[in-house]
Amino acid sequence: MIAGMEWAVAQGAAVVNLSLGGPAEPGCDDPVGQAAERLAAQSTTLFVVAAGNSGLRESVSSPACAEGVLTVGAVDRDLATASFSSRGPVTGDHRLKPEIAAPGVGIMAAALGSYGDVAYQAMSGTSMATPHVAGAAAILARRHPDWTAAQRRAALVSAVRPGNTASVYEQGAGFLDVPRAVRQAVLGPGSVDLGSLPWPHSGQLAKPVAYTNAGDQPVTLHLELSTKDK
Repeated sequence: MIAGMEWAVAQGAAVVNLSLGGPAEPGCDDPVGQAAERLAAQSTTLFVVAAGNSGLRESVSSPACAEGVLTVGAVDRDLATASFSSRGPVTGDHRLKPEIAAPGVGIMAAALGSYGDVAYQAMSGTSMATPHVAGAAAILARRHPDWTAAQRRAALVSAVRPGNTASVYEQGAGFLDVPRAVRQAVLGPGSVDLGSLPWPHSGQLAKPVAYTNAGDQPVTLHLELSTKDK
């Protein structure tokens, strides 16, 4: 897996779909997770990674736990979080994952194994949701070849469908909306992860929130703070 990621970066890939994963160490401190973090930080490649299919049993898998990658959860036709979709936060350091969600239930795809004359089959999993987001990232890479991986990531997460009420630990910022991402001029964090405080939770956490206008016209933002215990 590490060799494959390194090869893709060496080839200059703008987007890499990783519909795979394995058990994650606390804080994503395992070889695959650390390699994904290093490559995401040092390259222009956007890694789009399946959150995992452990449901509520355990947190997101590795390398989905890696900082800098775009981690994808799965939803059904009603945009409800799929029961199998792994939830955040990341074990150990409580980082926010996943960042976005996409369709992952009953997705028609190339058949796995031998099924006679059957070339396609319906499958479910975060591995089915991830290619939707990777494809959207590829569209942005074609439309904005000068954008960095972080900018493409920000555009997708900033432009999720409005009105999402699911927990950020299930669907991140919300449901993928490709038309909005293509039209989006202002890039922001989508969701803000302040981290966590050790017990007994003394002290304060602060983090700058940046918005970038990628368009050619001035934009005025009207910001409002609302909090919820999700």
